[in-house]
Amino acid sequence: MFDSSVIHQRTHTGRMEIQEKSHGLTQSERLVLIMIDGVSAYQDVRKKLPVLTDQRFDRAFQTLETKELIVEVFLPLPCQVAEEVERTVIDRFLQQDPLDPVTIIVHDPDEVFGAPVAHNTDAVSVQHAIERSAPRDYGQHARSTDIERVPEAPAAANLDDMHIAMVDSLGKELRARKQFSRHSTDVEVPPDRAQQKESRNSDPGSSTLQVAWPYWCVGIGLAFIAGFFVSKF
Repeated sequence: MFDSSVIHQRTHTGRMEIQEKSHGLTQSERLVLIMIDGVSAYQDVRKKLPVLTDQRFDRAFQTLETKELIVEVFLPLPCQVAEEVERTVIDRFLQQDPLDPVTIIVHDPDEVFGAPVAHNTDAVSVQHAIERSAPRDYGQHARSTDIERVPEAPAAANLDDMHIAMVDSLGKELRARKQFSRHSTDVEVPPDRAQQKESRNSDPGSSTLQVAWPYWCVGIGLAFIAGFFVSKF
């Protein structure tokens, strides 16, 4: 905060700034620099610029001092003459060019009083609305398309139990088959040999007839031949 009775004047760098505009001052800072004439106190300069707020005016004064464009007059002379600048130079200096900086003041009452920021609340509400609407949309889509349900796979523990049970049953079946085949090999007799043995034991005459049957055929054939020759003579 500056003393209202302090007098400031432009330095040589400040006077050259009015001619060249080389320090990139904002329009507020240029207005303050033009109004400082070396004889007007701080409060008098403030009265000449009612369009500026106190905050902007103080900030412009501080910037000019930091860049050494103005300096405080410690021993002002009573006969000091105000510095004058030509009107054309003032107009050119105050003209806002495209390359000149612009003062931007951001003032958010919510940040000052600590109230929650509105746009964050809106973003959260929108996100909640999306989360609430998404399941309903998916459910309607599923009901309208009649998707066939796929049977769920058994859990890992149930799958292991099923494998163990299948291996046990397969082992039992293989052991039973081996025992059955071994028993049938030891007990069973080939059917041909068994039938021949039974036929020999049950009917001895039939077995003798089967053995002598070729001889009977030869004898009958010889008898026919002999009868044929006898009938000739």
